[in-house]
Amino acid sequence: MNTSRASRILPIAQHILPWVAFVGFMAWGWGLRDIFRTVPHYGDALENIVSATWFSDALTQGQNPLIYPYNYFPEGWRVGSHSVGALLYLLLVPLVRIGGGAFAYNIAMLLTCIGGFAGALLLARRHLPALPAAVVSLAITFWSMRWGDAMEGRLNIFMAAALLPWMLWAAERACDALALQRRVGWLVLTAIAWALAFNFTLYFVFLGGVTLALWMLFGKGSVLVTWPQRLLALSFAVIVFLLLGAPWLALNLRESALVDPPFYAIGEVNFWGASLNSFPIPFLYHPWLASLARSLYRGEPWEQGTGNLGMLWSVMALIGVVVARRNKGWLPALAVAFVSLCLALGLTLHWDGRPLQWSALEPLNQALWQIGHRLKPDFFVETQAPASFAEAVPLPALLLTIFLPFWERGRVFARYALAANLGVYLLAGMALAEAQRWRPRVPQMGRAVQWILAGLLLFEIAPPPLKTLPFPPPAHPAYTWLSQQSIPGEGIANVFAAHSSTLVLSNHGYNLLSPSYTKQATVAGAAGVRPRHTDVLNEWLATHEHPFWQPDFAQILRSYRVRYVVMEMLGEWETGLWQEAQAAEEIQPLDCFPAPPGTSPWDWPICILEVLPGRSPEFNLLLHDGWSGQEEWGVWAEGTRSDAQFIATARAPFRLEIAAFPLCVPGKNQRITLAVNGAAVAEHKWRDCEPWNVAVDIPAELMRVGFNDLTLRSAYAETPQAGGSDPRKLSVGFSRLRVSVKP
Repeated sequence: MNTSRASRILPIAQHILPWVAFVGFMAWGWGLRDIFRTVPHYGDALENIVSATWFSDALTQGQNPLIYPYNYFPEGWRVGSHSVGALLYLLLVPLVRIGGGAFAYNIAMLLTCIGGFAGALLLARRHLPALPAAVVSLAITFWSMRWGDAMEGRLNIFMAAALLPWMLWAAERACDALALQRRVGWLVLTAIAWALAFNFTLYFVFLGGVTLALWMLFGKGSVLVTWPQRLLALSFAVIVFLLLGAPWLALNLRESALVDPPFYAIGEVNFWGASLNSFPIPFLYHPWLASLARSLYRGEPWEQGTGNLGMLWSVMALIGVVVARRNKGWLPALAVAFVSLCLALGLTLHWDGRPLQWSALEPLNQALWQIGHRLKPDFFVETQAPASFAEAVPLPALLLTIFLPFWERGRVFARYALAANLGVYLLAGMALAEAQRWRPRVPQMGRAVQWILAGLLLFEIAPPPLKTLPFPPPAHPAYTWLSQQSIPGEGIANVFAAHSSTLVLSNHGYNLLSPSYTKQATVAGAAGVRPRHTDVLNEWLATHEHPFWQPDFAQILRSYRVRYVVMEMLGEWETGLWQEAQAAEEIQPLDCFPAPPGTSPWDWPICILEVLPGRSPEFNLLLHDGWSGQEEWGVWAEGTRSDAQFIATARAPFRLEIAAFPLCVPGKNQRITLAVNGAAVAEHKWRDCEPWNVAVDIPAELMRVGFNDLTLRSAYAETPQAGGSDPRKLSVGFSRLRVSVKP
């Protein structure tokens, strides 16, 4: 009777207990929170909340949701150019309309946790007994980098990673399906899971593809037993994926071409590769083992350092590797674990966040660099490998970067740990399953050891509780002041100090949220890749020290239609620059505002400066070589060549308005030619000394986003009066020289 009852209860318990454990982990990690008025993070979470809210509002109001006009002013943020798929924001729109942005974000996080655990449990149960499968599923769901995405608000990565177990589970079902129709159906589901992950974030085109290819090609299904059969099935899944992902890919390519973003340099891409010693340690933010983890990994606790698999988990996975050698069915887990860990390390080998060097490798590195420079000169820019690469230890990702198109476009390498953990934890689960077979003198000891190991493994992947932050946060007093200003057609620029003497544009999630408080559009933004026009301004700021002393600073800001500079006072560097601004001629310091009370994403003082109108509305070019000092009536071109620049924030037709007269010299007729970016756009020859007033249209084909060169060449330049005291060689006087977008 008891045996019969146990046989009925055990299957039920095996299905229920994993979910009981999941609820316990969620209660600890997620906690009790108001899902309508709190969020776990202010960083990337704000990007998702604001974008989804904007999509909802734009669709209701009949606006284009793919252009968020309040960031990257004056052109706006083209959402489709970002790595986060518009599909994610569309899926959140119904939730936004039900309960608002915070509600949509929190519900999406909760559903992802539930769905991710369900997928992990389905995959694990195909390979492991009940207890190891439950432990492994909890580990996959709550391990360091996955939970780190929840901590940092990276909803797109969090949701995409949760689809990987579903994708592999469906692929395995396809390989086992006897009927062709069922096999095709499972392959379609495989491709759907991959395409959804890709539509949530572009990174998963390769991350998901590599994982799926390894799992299917090395798998030993009951039907697809040969390499050609598995390759054919994989090819079918790839074709379906391309069909499903084509709309988002086409949109991204089109929008990226419009904004022309500068992609990451090779040094930054390599910086985001994981360090070797960051893997076999506990989570850097573990609730009880954090200090131990930080003592073992001394690099920055950023994403490239948080692929922490755990110490006991790593040992168990190594035991699992030994056991798996006897069973070819475990080849997919071995392949995914090994290949994904290698790719997660990035282009060169790092330890504690610093690249390892070996001088003997310099000839190899130089040869690889030469090939890369020949194939991808925009990425391998220098003709010779720089010092940071010349003696570094190269890794397989470097070869893929050289030969595969688009492989280098994202700071993505550390995230291959999101795939590696599937293989590593399944292998550790195999070792945990083997522990039950240990039979010492006490018959039940093997089972006891298994339960003890399970408890220790769960302890090591216990997630830290998420923060509970108010949403919407309290307004900053500076934002309240800005909301009371009327500046139609103009915007603001959020900046902070990158060094003691330079400013840069702010690039954080709160820049997306702040316009709802300031009621002003900002030149700053929040995205991994800035549009070209914003990057031009940021590059100028980063390379020009003491900007308030720069004569072009105010006019450059006017080119971006900036009325107020919003300086985030993060420390002493901003204080020093604020003091320098007191002496600025065309930028007026207004006031400083204290940080708001309570918890907010902008818990620092903010000082505001006003960009004053230009001294002469008739001139808005940046005059460089070949110009005399500006006078009340205008300015003289000095010498036979004069150079100026102007800024275009979009590649559009421009109009150049000119009011000019020559320096009259008896017996000579002045002639000038004006060229924009090397192409002649206007030419004029004076018959006498009459004024020349003209509006010259510059076609969009000649324009470039950012700085455009205007070159003036004249036939002669003479001193204004023979034998006079003015030694200048003058050619043409201008009382108007102004560019603007063609109406």
